[in-house]
Amino acid sequence: MTRRKFQSDARESEVDMTPMLDIVFILLIFFIVTTSFVREEGLLVNRPKANNNPVSDAPMMIIRLSDAGYVSFNNKPVDIERLSARIENFLAKYDSKNVVVIP
Repeated sequence: MTRRKFQSDARESEVDMTPMLDIVFILLIFFIVTTSFVREEGLLVNRPKANNNPVSDAPMMIIRLSDAGYVSFNNKPVDIERLSARIENFLAKYDSKNVVVIP
């Protein structure tokens, strides 16, 4: 008798996982539908086409900007208000179109 009672208890103790899987799939569908996808926007940069012209020996403007707010023009510290004047003076002295901006 004890064997039959043990076998019947084993059958009754089984858990049906089908409803649990249904709930998981419903939650998955819910989260997929309600998720909002954010489109990250960036800056469009118009890069110049590569040309095979020889490199000119004209001097180059180098402008450095630091996180702390320091600005340097050709490795010399300058105030941000005076940067445009320095650029104008440089362009008046040299006919250069080469500029490097280092953020």
